Amino acid sequence: MTNDFAANPYMAMLLQFDPSRVYGWEQEVMGLLQNITQRQSDSHGFYGLRAAGKTTFLRYLQHPKGAMIRYRQVLAPEYVAGKRRLLWVYISFHYLQDDSGIFLLMYEQLYESLAVTTFITALDLPAPDPYDAESNSYQTLLDAVKQLQLNHMTRVVFLMDDFDVALKGGDVSLEEEHQLRFLGRFASMVIMTEEPVANLNRDPSSPLLGLLQQHKLGLIEEPAARSLITEPAASCGLDLSAHEVDHLLDVGGRFPFLLTLTCETYYNLRTSFEDAAKAQGQLQDYLIVRSEIRQTFMLLWNRCTAHEEQPLLLQVAAGASEVNPRIAAPLRDRGLIYLKKGTYHLFSTTFRLFLQELSGQHAVSQPSGAVHLNTFVENLSPVDRAVFMYLTHHSNTVCEFQRIQEAVWTEGDGTKRALEAAIHRLRNGLPAGHTIKNVRGRGYKYIVMA
Repeated sequence: MTNDFAANPYMAMLLQFDPSRVYGWEQEVMGLLQNITQRQSDSHGFYGLRAAGKTTFLRYLQHPKGAMIRYRQVLAPEYVAGKRRLLWVYISFHYLQDDSGIFLLMYEQLYESLAVTTFITALDLPAPDPYDAESNSYQTLLDAVKQLQLNHMTRVVFLMDDFDVALKGGDVSLEEEHQLRFLGRFASMVIMTEEPVANLNRDPSSPLLGLLQQHKLGLIEEPAARSLITEPAASCGLDLSAHEVDHLLDVGGRFPFLLTLTCETYYNLRTSFEDAAKAQGQLQDYLIVRSEIRQTFMLLWNRCTAHEEQPLLLQVAAGASEVNPRIAAPLRDRGLIYLKKGTYHLFSTTFRLFLQELSGQHAVSQPSGAVHLNTFVENLSPVDRAVFMYLTHHSNTVCEFQRIQEAVWTEGDGTKRALEAAIHRLRNGLPAGHTIKNVRGRGYKYIVMA
């Protein structure tokens, strides 16, 4: 088995959405689909931490081969028969511009969705106008969803990702909340936030609170997590032992994004070393220096209150047998800690290692120079980093000169001399145990010494 970038099934899951590789949330998805296809549909709010998989959840709903196919049995009969349809409209509120409102963004995405929809053809709608008043954008949006509902037997479902960006930024007025609630009579909304809307909205009389049924997206159930670990590997001919699966669960936890990153790293190690024990021993050293892991952990840490929750997390990381249950409750609710046999544990042993670093209680082991490698990567220029990341994704494999050039210098301006210069700079800074070997006439091979 080769350790090829394209052959790592977990890398494929991280780069490109695949509805067959969605694990967990069975009850949440089934309940949502059952509700949305009823005659009196409601709108729903889901909240969860950054690593909980909120965007994946929305993509799963939207994808034509996703949730609507997998859970077809829970749909109302008229949707199964094709007499009525759902039009899923995904909106990321990270794209909300300072000089535009939420309804213009919603209408733009609805308009684009209709442009690629095959089952609606006779619908004459005005093109989005970025200079139109927000009140006009709302009326245009409302007219469109009414037409679809009444004349085309189609219910629009707005999948509103990162809606807390709009709420925290003050981009949603009380009047606009009332308008959203009225819009909910003709269209459904699935609103994703990191915290419950009640915690994000300063006004306790907010119409959004009456509009949304709130649900939590936390850790996926253990059977789903085990399937996430084993099925992609098995599809590439790697059958993981029960001990390996247990180890990956302990190290990665049950947040889908973090667990997939953990499996992606382990797959590379496992197919490089072949010795499972050696791969398991190296795993955390590789994970703790990955920028995606550290950034996610830091976000989780920063979302906790500094005066109560952060000190408690450090206590749990240090192995404290007793903690304040009042402070532990919200951390447990968010999935950061869990209670087992009367003792609190962190959701991931890698997160524990991260917290121990923060508190200065623990120095990461460095059998392969992992900590130095993190500093090394952070200080690289963009070109050198791109070359290095390509080589590491193909570790122990000969990377041909032309393939590296095509991957890094996308405009075709990468000469062999430029590649040689980048390799020279990388070799000068690599920590002990890491090497880039020249394969004469063919390319380079990145090797980590066991």
